[in-house]
Amino acid sequence: FILSIILKSVCDVLYGYYAISLQFEFMGQETLNLNKIIFGMSQRFYIKHSTSKIFNLYTRELERASEVISSLMLAVNAFLQIIIFIVMPIYLNTKFTIIFLVLIIILLSPLLIVNYLSIKQGFIATIVSDNLFKSLNNNFLYSKFISIHGLINKANSLFLESYNKYVKNKKKLTLLSGISGNFIQPVGIFTIVITVFFVIGKVDNLPIIGGILWSLTRTLNPINIILQALNIISSQIGAFKNIYETKNNFKSFKIQNGNFLIDKFQKLSFNNIVFKYDDKLVLDNLSLEIKNGEKIAILGETGSGKSTLLDIITNVTNLTHGNRKINDVNYEEIDFQEFRKKISYVPQSLTLLDANIREYFEFYNYNIDDKKINDLLDFFNCTEFLGNSPTRVDYYLGDKGIKLSGGQKQKIILAAALSRNPELLLLDETTNAIDRYEEQKILTKILNQNITLVFISHKLQNKELFDKIIKIENKKLIKLK
Repeated sequence: FILSIILKSVCDVLYGYYAISLQFEFMGQETLNLNKIIFGMSQRFYIKHSTSKIFNLYTRELERASEVISSLMLAVNAFLQIIIFIVMPIYLNTKFTIIFLVLIIILLSPLLIVNYLSIKQGFIATIVSDNLFKSLNNNFLYSKFISIHGLINKANSLFLESYNKYVKNKKKLTLLSGISGNFIQPVGIFTIVITVFFVIGKVDNLPIIGGILWSLTRTLNPINIILQALNIISSQIGAFKNIYETKNNFKSFKIQNGNFLIDKFQKLSFNNIVFKYDDKLVLDNLSLEIKNGEKIAILGETGSGKSTLLDIITNVTNLTHGNRKINDVNYEEIDFQEFRKKISYVPQSLTLLDANIREYFEFYNYNIDDKKINDLLDFFNCTEFLGNSPTRVDYYLGDKGIKLSGGQKQKIILAAALSRNPELLLLDETTNAIDRYEEQKILTKILNQNITLVFISHKLQNKELFDKIIKIENKKLIKLK
């Protein structure tokens, strides 16, 4: 008895340590694997999938999958405990013990059927969880829109619709796990009673019968643990399916990355580029050359494909047809993970991190110091709203830069973009919130840098500053200068 209790305690201690270690190791590695896939995907992915699905993968689904790992270890631990407690009764009376084991397997079979039903609910849990995240994500993204238009009741209604389905699924899972968890004790005791009925009178040694009953009774708790673990596994196994199916689906959007290193950017050339979103033609038979040091403006109406052209330049989307080269090397052969270190890209939708100024700049250039940050802030005349104190680098920007106006955001984003010392600077409508006079001053400063610039605009005010001006019209390029 003493030996079996000591062995059980050792199993429990080792399980507690190694189970939690394995659980978090799995979550950490899977997060890094997801990062590697997602940051190497074509932007076409976001046409077919919502970001809420990705949030659900990183949070709820990874946690559910890690619970499967933890429960497997728990089941193994409980199985070892059963072996520990079964050894003694087998030694004392093999027949008695075998009758008990056969009966417990037969009587527990209905509970295993309940586990099968949990598996079905586990797969449904993935779907309702995805929908709940989508509802929450939409409410957060459009909170201002909802408030202004008085759509709180509508937002709550959409949330409750997904929330009620989520709760319904959780209730079913709880009921099924409760059945298998709480009926193990009466089933076990009933099994022991039947076993004693069969062997009573055939075993006369009362201490031996007591020892056997004590050991067999002790097996009920680890059997219960195994059933509970199977319950968790069956209800959460859908997360594994979701993670690995989605990862495989992500891979179909993977951008090919070569191993050729571009030492210094000399030129970029497109030849007969065609780009479609599904069946919608966006760019048709484009040819373009951008040489080192050139300042190029690309004009076009809203929706003409200007931003898509930048996606094609930066290789974050796949072509439908055509050929792209940098320094006469095909895009497919280039190590773009390295080449992108030479690029700074400022998108049309201005987004600042939930951070202070120093943290935001470090996102662009991890090794930047406070002096370089302050020099760049002065360069873009940020003193008018930040002052000139060296401690302004600690200024908190607010979530998405809410504390700043559109023009102030643009100045800080431009300053951060230049902190990378890029060879190729891509600006997408990046000065549209700044007045014309200030825009000319900023563009003049940027154009005086030893840099290759591609400037996207739907209405260019300072044409004289650029070497080339190109317009996208009817899905084709027209050279204006």
